[in-house]
Amino acid sequence: MAEFKDRLKELRTNRGLSQDQLSEATGFSKETISAWERGKRNPSPENVEALSGFFEIDAEYLTGASSTLRMPEEAGYERNWNDPSRCGEMFDRLLSLTDRSKETLFKDIERLYEAEKKLGLITRPTRRCVKVFVDRNGD
Repeated sequence: MAEFKDRLKELRTNRGLSQDQLSEATGFSKETISAWERGKRNPSPENVEALSGFFEIDAEYLTGASSTLRMPEEAGYERNWNDPSRCGEMFDRLLSLTDRSKETLFKDIERLYEAEKKLGLITRPTRRCVKVFVDRNGD
C-alpha cells in the first residue's frame, strides 16, 4: 500500500502543482512539503486534514490507510461548502469569535483566496452568503 509521501506527491503532480505552488496555496512551507514527500517528516493529524481538504479527498487515502480514492462526503463527512443555506451557520459562528480570531481568520481567507486565484482555481467570486446573512439578520 502507498505511503503518505507517495500519495502527497501523486496528488500534487496530478494537479500540475509544483511544491512552491502547493506551499503558496496551503500555507505550508516548501521545505515542509519537500520533507513530507521525501518521507523525512510526517504531518500532524491536523495537517493531514488540511491537505485532504485542499485536495478534496478522504484523509485515509492520503495517509495510505486506504487504497480507495474517495471524496470526503463518500467517506461519511458532512461537507457541502457551496450550499448557500450553510452560510448563515458559518456567519453565526464567525460572529461568536473574538475580534482577534476574526482578524486571523480573515487574513487566512484572504491569503488562501489570493493563492487559489493565482493558480486559476477561482473563476469568480460569489456573493450568495451575503444574501443569506442579510435574510437571517433582517437587515
